[in-house]
Amino acid sequence: MPTTTSHRVRTWTPRLLFLLASLLLLAQFTRAFAVFFTENQFALQYPYGLDYGEGVVLDQTLRLSRGENIYRNTLVDPPYYVSNYPLVFALVQAPLALLFGPSFWYGRFISILSIIAAALFIGLIVHAITADRLAGALAGVTLIAIPCIVYWSGLNRIDSLALALSCAGLYTVVRGGHRLSGLFIGGLLFTASIYTRQSYIVAAPFAAFVWLWRDQTRGRAFLLAALTLAMSGSVFVILNLATGGGFLLNIVSANIGPFDWSSAIPMLAQLIQYSPLLIVGAAIACPGFVILGIIKRNRAWWLATPYLIGALIVALTIGKKGSNINYLYELAVALCLVTGMLIAWQRAHLWRRALVLMLLAIQVGIMVNWHSEHYGRIGGVTSRLPEISKLAQIVQSKPAPVLADEDIDLVVLTRGALYYDPFARKQLAEAGLWNPAPFVDAILRKEFPVILVHKNLREERWTSEMLSAIYASYRIDQTLAGADVYVPIP
Repeated sequence: MPTTTSHRVRTWTPRLLFLLASLLLLAQFTRAFAVFFTENQFALQYPYGLDYGEGVVLDQTLRLSRGENIYRNTLVDPPYYVSNYPLVFALVQAPLALLFGPSFWYGRFISILSIIAAALFIGLIVHAITADRLAGALAGVTLIAIPCIVYWSGLNRIDSLALALSCAGLYTVVRGGHRLSGLFIGGLLFTASIYTRQSYIVAAPFAAFVWLWRDQTRGRAFLLAALTLAMSGSVFVILNLATGGGFLLNIVSANIGPFDWSSAIPMLAQLIQYSPLLIVGAAIACPGFVILGIIKRNRAWWLATPYLIGALIVALTIGKKGSNINYLYELAVALCLVTGMLIAWQRAHLWRRALVLMLLAIQVGIMVNWHSEHYGRIGGVTSRLPEISKLAQIVQSKPAPVLADEDIDLVVLTRGALYYDPFARKQLAEAGLWNPAPFVDAILRKEFPVILVHKNLREERWTSEMLSAIYASYRIDQTLAGADVYVPIP
């Protein structure tokens, strides 16, 4: 009888622990979902820019919707903007811009849907490899709990769509890489992601190549690489010829920026602080499995490990001037993939599987708390809304062209076109690729009815010559939402 009781205890204890871990994990993911949807619902309703780059992306979208060549082959003549981004995201938005006019909500909506799609494809990838539904589901939903994903997902920026296309391409290769059609569709999706954001040429294509290689199907691996390069190269040649060299000029030559570790380290440190357990799991699992030979027996790591390597390479470029946490997108996906693989790896050991779920629940709780403390934007943005609205009225009431730095979204929303991109043009001036003297002369001649200069960003957005010209020919009329409103001196 004691033996029977002891056996029952040994049988039910791991099941009970697994149940408790699952309930705790469910509670933490419920909190994470609430944060994700609350933040993004606010973003959809907020009428003005939440990030400097949103105005630049909207300007590119509006120009493309009007049939303009957004990749001009000269940096000399006004308007002084630069189209640093590939065209897919703007192209997707262009029909909506024609229907609804200048607005951020449709670009943000596409981004939100893209993150949900990326989470879905992550789950499908893990399930396709491991045949573990729980592992796939948890790998996918973990993505929308990671703070850098939550913060960036509701912005009118190119990154979320690029991530969704990249993950879709990787899933296509995992599921259908044994067929020519699968390789072609995978290469097409990789190409689409690359022409949404250039950096997506690294992690997913590299992981797909290694994944195909691992089955001794080197011919298919090279065929996928050839298809992706051929399609990407063809698009590049067509766009560059159609724009008279403007595509190369804007995407490569003018897309410059110095690298600074002092700006990279804090953002990478934040990632480590809010996802320590995910980082430790990836840091131990991937290299550990390679060294111990487990990767040879478990095909899942033939995908997770090379993807992590590619994502790390991209993440290290976060120190480029103007970079932000969007450079951590693929690293977040890598952490999700590794998490799913670890959960699936412990499928036969209920004790260990319950422990992994418990650790994941703790990790999700850390991320939710971190986002609320450091990345939550609703309160701060709402408090500035009345003054932002006044700035918008000022910009709209003045004849064009109006200049602004951090508030360039107001220019695009009210004017439908950007005359001057302060950040991009300062980088060009400092690199010696553009002579700003004619622009400075225009400021001295008071050709601009109003100039909005943010108090904390003036040195980052304007050259010293530009600022001197503003101070000499303009005076501060008022200050709203941190921006000094300069008007010409009579």
